[in-house]
Amino acid sequence: MTRFVTAMSLALILSAAPALSAAGYYVVRAPHSKRCEVVKTAPNGRTLLLVGKPHSTMSAANHAMHTSVSCTQTKKGSSSKGSSY
Repeated sequence: MTRFVTAMSLALILSAAPALSAAGYYVVRAPHSKRCEVVKTAPNGRTLLLVGKPHSTMSAANHAMHTSVSCTQTKKGSSSKGSSY
């Protein structure tokens, strides 16, 4: 019985470890300026809004920021490329 409880406790701890370590970098967006950035602290939901899910590495968070629709939208009518005429 003791071995069973010990084994189950160990399994529970090991299964929770990746979830705890995964939350290292967050892609956040300021609600008024609509600008995104990567931060290491969890956003509070008022001054910064979470975009997507937490990421385990800075490069994964940067990739998510550059590919997120919330972070790549531009103002209506503007374009980053020149005219095609």
